Amino acid sequence: MVENMILDIGCGHRPHGHVNVDLYAKATWHRSEDRFPTDRSLIRKRIKNLVTANAHHLPFKDNSFSTVFSRNTIEHVTNPVKMIKEMLRVSEHEVIIVCPHRYSDAAKSPPHHNFFNIKWFLYETEKLGYYCKVETTKWRYFPHTIFPLFQLPREIKVTIFKGPIHTKSTS
Repeated sequence: MVENMILDIGCGHRPHGHVNVDLYAKATWHRSEDRFPTDRSLIRKRIKNLVTANAHHLPFKDNSFSTVFSRNTIEHVTNPVKMIKEMLRVSEHEVIIVCPHRYSDAAKSPPHHNFFNIKWFLYETEKLGYYCKVETTKWRYFPHTIFPLFQLPREIKVTIFKGPIHTKSTS
């Protein structure tokens, strides 16, 4: 393993890793773009080290990358737990997942799973035998006359640390 190598799963047209994985490498346009690109092959050529692969079956050896990163991908896969297991398999140190919270507007769209919250990630990673840190990174505010600061979570960031769960020692 090369030190500090980052794998970005579901990179789309904005890759963040040294190696980038996307299942739909030809469809690099995203709905957030202001217009549809005329030549998608040029966009694909700009993505360095692009590998076309499924997040459930990554074509890499165990512990190949120091960090595995995924942003707004896990809500699209058919088996999120299997994706997490694959990410942990190819990671040596940590896995970082950013996804919409179940109360966000993005989670209500039909192709998305809408059950991701802090408790789900804590439960699933503990079942797998790992420690994770989950934090809310974006909030959605509601204007209200009585409760002006009422807010719902929009996005959560999960960092799963490789290694067994640390148990408290009693002395």
